[in-house]
Amino acid sequence: MSERLISFSIFQELLKTLIPILKEVIILEKDAKFLDYNFIFIEVKKDLIGAIGFLSRGYNNFLTSQKINCYNLVREKLSNVQSNLIILNELNVFSNEQRKIYFDILENNIIMCSHLIKKMETKNKTKSVNS
Repeated sequence: MSERLISFSIFQELLKTLIPILKEVIILEKDAKFLDYNFIFIEVKKDLIGAIGFLSRGYNNFLTSQKINCYNLVREKLSNVQSNLIILNELNVFSNEQRKIYFDILENNIIMCSHLIKKMETKNKTKSVNS
């Protein structure tokens, strides 16, 4: 992994906030009383890991349009996790408090990616006008 990627502030924030959620899901997945919900846990884990992967791909893409596409996919993955947390909450796997904490963390990450995308689109439009 590139040291530049590791120093990318959004990457640092995503890792810092998503890893605890991932660890919690792994613990819950091993709990026999939640065995019936493994398919949801698998999706949550795939989406959390996928979000980090798409952020890495976006960071390492050369073209702005490809970067933006990857960052939109990060947002999509995080939104999927939010949806699954709501389902897990309804199934009494997560408490309302846990769901709210994780939901807010994910929402902040989605907003962070949205700001990055808007900044890149604005910069790209300015660059196109000045060319």
